[in-house]
Formats: sequence, structure tokens, C-alpha cells
Amino acid sequence: MATSRLSGAFAEADLPLLGMWAWQRDYLDAEARRIMISASSTLAETLERHTARAGRLLRLALEGGQWALTPSIPVQFIHAVQQPIGLPRFLPSAPDVLAVLAHEGGLSTAGAAWPGAPLVALREARSPDALLIGGLDIHLASTGRVDLAASWREVEDDQADGVRWIDVRATPEPILLGTTAGSVPAQGTSGREVATITEVGSLAFLPRHAVDGVWRPPAAPVQRFGDTRHRIVTYAPVVTSRFGSDFPADAGLVFTRTGPTTTVSVPSSAPPPAPVIVSVLPSFGWQRERAGTLTASIRSGQGIRVYLERPWFASGEGERLGVVLWPRKSTPPTDEQRRDRYAGRVTEWGLDPLRCSGPLVAMPNVTQLRESAATREGVYCAEIGRSVDIVGYDTQVDVARGLRYADIVFAADAAYMPFVRLALVRFQADSIPGAEISAIATADFLQLTPDRAAMLIADPSLPNLYRLTISGLAPTPSPAALWKNRIEVTLEERIDDLATDLGWRPVAGGVAVITETTPNSSEPAVLYSGLVEFALPPDPNRYRLAIREFETWEVDPLMLQPLPLPVVQSDRLRLQGWSLADAGDETLPILPGQTIREQIEPTMAAVQPAGVSATLRAIGRLDSVFTGPRTRRRLVYAEFLAIDPPARNG
Repeated sequence: MATSRLSGAFAEADLPLLGMWAWQRDYLDAEARRIMISASSTLAETLERHTARAGRLLRLALEGGQWALTPSIPVQFIHAVQQPIGLPRFLPSAPDVLAVLAHEGGLSTAGAAWPGAPLVALREARSPDALLIGGLDIHLASTGRVDLAASWREVEDDQADGVRWIDVRATPEPILLGTTAGSVPAQGTSGREVATITEVGSLAFLPRHAVDGVWRPPAAPVQRFGDTRHRIVTYAPVVTSRFGSDFPADAGLVFTRTGPTTTVSVPSSAPPPAPVIVSVLPSFGWQRERAGTLTASIRSGQGIRVYLERPWFASGEGERLGVVLWPRKSTPPTDEQRRDRYAGRVTEWGLDPLRCSGPLVAMPNVTQLRESAATREGVYCAEIGRSVDIVGYDTQVDVARGLRYADIVFAADAAYMPFVRLALVRFQADSIPGAEISAIATADFLQLTPDRAAMLIADPSLPNLYRLTISGLAPTPSPAALWKNRIEVTLEERIDDLATDLGWRPVAGGVAVITETTPNSSEPAVLYSGLVEFALPPDPNRYRLAIREFETWEVDPLMLQPLPLPVVQSDRLRLQGWSLADAGDETLPILPGQTIREQIEPTMAAVQPAGVSATLRAIGRLDSVFTGPRTRRRLVYAEFLAIDPPARNG
């Protein structure tokens, strides 16, 4: 764009027609006569200057440069380009803008290259809209309009076998450049701005900002989503030429240019609803392999599978099941009153009181959970009025059950089958502060199963001999033999006409002998070791070892419902198992053939302090005859190892 001056011009023969020129000629002639009459000593020099002056006036008159004859008018020349010059590109956010964002809050930085993210989304609590904050480099003189073309995928959990992704395209409000300096007003509004033109001619999209010490409202385009969910949005800057109206409307010309895109994590602005827990079950990981003479099976325990009602993704893409934990950097409460305050609001665990076991920390923290997808420490939970730590797990679809599930894995390596009660939330990491988690849902108590490893080694020199070792964590040995876990190993053979997992039966005697051996004392993790000796070398794929581990429980035969510890107690006496113990830990056996009352009351009378009236509270039938303890078993581990003889050389 340039400005020049335009005037007319005349042919030399037409000059005498102009009165103004005739006046100029009369003046020049009169001046020449005056010079001649003066007869000055510088006559020649003065006359030469006068002649040159007259010639210059003639030349200007002929060229249109003499303002008295042909006055000029200003003319503006515009180079009307079809498209803006250069490509638009996002600029890194200035440090002062980032400082304002940090001060204002309500910003998710997930997915952005901080510091200096080219474009970020700012949302207020529960707002369906987002402000786009950043900067854009454009050629201001040739650009009349700027659009930020947006595209993303909406996630919907409405398919039987998983999620459905919906492609969406939209554009925030346009930026109309009616000026080349100052603020850019929003279209169709009064007072609100969508951008500010900087001193170097670029666009700045600003949050609430200070100008000369006075805070001003945001000057940024608004993206209207219609809900509060999180999205991953790709923005492309599109600039339109100022001069589209200067070209033929029906020529089919393109007046826009599109620059490089940037991806923005638009945070969720409201907490999601609480998860609905259907059930919690133990979960396992299995690793089976065979190499040479070794057949190995490793069962990874300490997992919990949580089944949840659908739909999921109420807070948008990236929603996870979160485990609420006591903060790792804070000391857990030790007194019962404080612990009761948070009971069911944070994840708790505890040892099985009926089994001797290794220790547990007071409350699980982020270091006791494994295989998570995301972790966030110091998340404020309004429900309990303090910060907590969240460990997030991705959910999957169980097509058969029509539910979602997540597998949560603990690391309680020293404790045998501790009880766990999960406190769970929907967790959206890409949220504004205060909207990351839902209300808390509490699961039922569940025990964590221990890890197990079974190894079967064939003896290359003795094709009919195999060595079996089973290892893992077990209860700490106690004096009562019945409280120890029992591992049973049996041999099974394939049923030829039943080719399924049920097509196996116990082997008749004489085929093989299974002998349990004493584990090496230097390997305390070994739970079982034994030898399997066949009478003849076994056929491949014919036999398998069935391994089953049981916990043993003592049960009162007089009761309708089995209890692990029937209790009869007075002021000083407690019945543990089938022995009556006083405060001095002396045990008195209860003998078969007599009623429980007949044996308890004399003993109580003998140890009861004078003047104290003992009151029995009994579970069971005190007047029934005790016939001896019974046991029940619970299966805690099972595995099947194929007997596959190693290949023989030659």
C-alpha cells in the first residue's frame, strides 16, 4: 500500500490558451525588460538566471508539475493480494502471560509443552466454554480475518464391545481485523475483546491482564463446547485476505491460508459422578513357559478386579478409576478416633487376625500400588476436607457382563493375604483444580492373594523322574499344625474322548509315586518340594500334575454355621480354638465325650477371683457333647503342569 499525488499535463501548443500561463509569461517578459534597462555590471549573469527560471517554469507546466496550472490530488495505491502474505503460526506464550495463568488458576497443563505452550485452554468452574490463550504471528496488512479451526474426537461409552469415537469439527468465534493496532472487539458484542494487536503486529490472546496497573477482562476467543468434559483438541490457524471484495466473486478463488496446527488439552471443569461399584474380585496374572527340561508357572497375585456400571467417560477422554490413598507425605492417623473419621473415605488395609504374617505399613500409599496409568499427589478432596493421593487405572469392557472393570495391583510383599477396603473415585487428571475427582465410593473388604511360582524339572539322565518346587509367601509358622497351609499334588491323565479342560481324571495307582521332600532350609520361600517318579517313562501330553493349596480352618461341629474361632468368654477367660486360656496363658484342653459346660464351669470356679460373678456368653451349644474339632479347607491356589518329557538326543 502506497500514497502518491496525481496531476494533469498539457501540450506546449495549448499553454497560450491558459490565462494563468499568460500572466506568468507577462511577468517573465516584464522582468526581462527590467534587467536589460538596469545595465548592471552583472547583466549577463542575471539574465542567464532569469532565462533558466523561465525554462524551468515551462518544463513544469508541460509535465503537470506546476501547482498553479495543474493542482494535484492524493492517490492511494493498494496491492490487493488474493491470499494473506505468509503462513500464520502460533507463538510461544510470553512468560508474563504464563504468570497470569498460574495466578488465575483453572488451567490444565496436561499435554502442553510447558513453559511456552503455543495455545492453552482456560476454563472456569462448571463452565461449558473455554478461553483460548496464546499468540499468533500473522501478516497484519494483508489479513482481514482469523479463525481457529478446531477438530477433536468425542468418546462415548455406548457400544456393547467398547467405546464409540465421534469426529467433531467446530470453530471458535472469529477475529475480525478492522484495525491494525489496539484491541480487536468481539463480533456482535460490545465491550468484550477477542485479541490484542501487539507492537510487532502479531495477535495476543490474553487472560485477565493488567494494563498500566489496571486489571482488564480477558481478550481472547471463546470456544463453546456445551458441556464440561475434557477433550484433546487440534487447532489450525486460518487467515483470510483483506481484499476478497476486490476480486471477482464468481471466479472460484481461494482467499485463505492455513498454518501449522497445535494440540490443546481442554480441561474438564466439573467433577464427574461417583463410580457405581458392582463387585470386587481377586485378580491374577499368569506367566507360563517351558524351556528345555524346565516347566514353570508364575502366578502374580495381590490384585483386585473392580467391576463398574456403565457408561464411563462422564468427564471426557482419559477418565480413569482412581484409588483414594492417604497422602504419602503425611503421617497416617494412629488413634482410633481419627482413623474412624476417615474410615471408608481412604483406602485401608489390615492383617488377617487369624494368620501370622509379615508387617504392613499403617495405610497404603502410592508406593504400594503398581501398574497404574496415572498418579496425582495432593488432590484436595472436599468430601473429607483434606488433600489425598490418587492412583488412576484405565478401565476395560467386559462384553459378556456388559460392565467395565479395572485391575488394581498392590505391593504387600511381606504380608500374607491382608484385607483391603478400596475407596474409589472417577479420576480425570486433565481437570481444573477442584474437579479432578468425583465423590467417593467404598468397596467391600477383600483379601489379597499371594504370589506363587511352580517349577517342574525333568531329570535328563532319568526320564521317569521329575522334581517339583512351589514357592511363595505363606503364613508365618505357628505352634498349631492345623493352621499351616497344606499343598496337595496329584497326578492326572487325559481322557482320550474328551478334548476339553475337563478331560482329565486321577491316575490309578502304580503309574507314578509322588514323594514330598524336606525343603532346603536356606530357601524359606519354598513351600513344597517333592519328587514324581514314574514306573515307566511317561508318554508326551499324557499326564499332568494337579497342584492345590488349602488353608485349614477349625470349625465347631455343634454350630449350624462354621466359625473359625468359637468364643466363650467371662471376665478373665477366653476360649481359643479348643483350649480354655486364663490371663496367664495356661491352656486347659476340652476333652471329647463331655459337654462344654461341664468342663468350663469348674475351671471358671477355680480361677475366678473371690466376689466376682462370672457371666458366660457362649456361641454354640454349651450343653452339647463335644466330639472333637473338625476342619474345613479353603482353596487358595491351583495350577496344572503338563508332564512333557524332554527330547532325547540320538
